[in-house]
Amino acid sequence: MSRERPSLRLRLADLVMRARLAVTPALTEATIVPLNRQLLERSPFLRYRIPAGLTRRADRVGGVEGEWIARAGARRDRVLLFLHGGGYFGGSPRSHRGITTTLAQQLDASVFVPGYRLAPEHPFPAALDDAAAVFRAIATADTRVVVAGDSAGGGLALALASMMRAHAGTPRALYLLSPWTDLALTGESLRINERRDALFRYDFFPLAAGLYLRGADARDPRASPVFAPMAGLPPTLIQVGSGEMLFDDSARVAAQLREVGVSAQLDVWTDAPHVFQMVPHLLPESRDALAIGARFLQQALDDPTRS
Repeated sequence: MSRERPSLRLRLADLVMRARLAVTPALTEATIVPLNRQLLERSPFLRYRIPAGLTRRADRVGGVEGEWIARAGARRDRVLLFLHGGGYFGGSPRSHRGITTTLAQQLDASVFVPGYRLAPEHPFPAALDDAAAVFRAIATADTRVVVAGDSAGGGLALALASMMRAHAGTPRALYLLSPWTDLALTGESLRINERRDALFRYDFFPLAAGLYLRGADARDPRASPVFAPMAGLPPTLIQVGSGEMLFDDSARVAAQLREVGVSAQLDVWTDAPHVFQMVPHLLPESRDALAIGARFLQQALDDPTRS
């Protein structure tokens, strides 16, 4: 499901983002980190109070600090592990509360959002190590776990599920929002959609990848899960905007999952910007997409046929 005709609010948001992008200075390793962190942590558009009926509790899970968000009476043996985006060097549980609180309102499950270690202070594979530690701590015999993530967090979610096949077992489902799955930057859409993408210029991606990898192989499937084997992964829902530079990072993963018999749904939202789900208080597309994601995750949590 997707909207073929973008709403007026989405079209206005597109204009605002393009205006901001036009005045953004040239990026360097010295400027990209503070600019990205300031955007995610201080933008008035991303300020999101915890809605009534939800509780927030800081906690340390698997040695990683983060926060639980849940509605009253939500099951504690059903957990959504949400991995936030931000290019691996920005973002936090707080910056992504638009997504996590909206999902928590609609799920009969508790949501945990780890504040995993960020580059460049903590390069690859620190983020994946933290995500794996949290997953192992949560995925006990009596707890059902699904995993979601956006942008870099979406790539991290896919890499985590791939890695866990040989360890604690995969989550019951994956929900990926505009995932960044290819740090080698081989997708054609990076160039084809450069003029259509309202949020990024091309120079962002090699800088961000370099900050995280710090000399590691960009084709390492733990960093770029588009190069990982897909067999044995759980049912996956991917949502992406049609004009995103990272469009191929979603489309290629969906195609590869289907080739090996994994259920994979690719929802393409016409002209929606990167991770448009972050602002459900502003965009109807954001609310609609998260409602679809919540239904998908709840079905996986309730499915009695999955172990």
